[in-house]
Amino acid sequence: MSQPADTVIGSGSNSSEQPIVWAGTGLDLAAEIHEQLCEAGYSLSLEDVEKRTRHAVRFWSGWAVLAAQRELAAGHAAMLDDLNLTAFEYSQIKPLARAYCDELQAIRMEAARGLGIEPWGVSVQEATMAKERIEQELPRTAFVEGPYSVTMAGDILPSVTAQQQRAQAQLDQTGDAGWWYANHL
Repeated sequence: MSQPADTVIGSGSNSSEQPIVWAGTGLDLAAEIHEQLCEAGYSLSLEDVEKRTRHAVRFWSGWAVLAAQRELAAGHAAMLDDLNLTAFEYSQIKPLARAYCDELQAIRMEAARGLGIEPWGVSVQEATMAKERIEQELPRTAFVEGPYSVTMAGDILPSVTAQQQRAQAQLDQTGDAGWWYANHL
């Protein structure tokens, strides 16, 4: 299966070994959500959806550093609309942006009741509860960092020294430096 034409895969300039998968900007996400909402019969404009998506990106970035921020050179700045989102960020932010839009649609539908229009869809209370649930879950899901190890002096140091001594003895015995590097690095 080939990669969609609008998704760019590149190594970026970060130090991770995993390639970065760019899914699009926040405005791309807003356009996608807007299209889905229009198909569902929502009355929100693209501008309404863009505002809610910006709000979702800002909320999410309070809990995690956007990959695009890491890619910026020191001292440079970029507008939120111009920042690319990785596939992970895109998938995490989309439900929150959608929840913000659902809440706005519910508010408008309940307001239309005063004009004699029968509202449809979720109530404001249901939409607000769903949005708050997503906001509460987001800090747990937003923070993702690759594994790393920490070596500390003190209690660990004697065991590290013993391991190095065993490895040196094995190296002396076999004379195979490649074995030692393969098994200890």
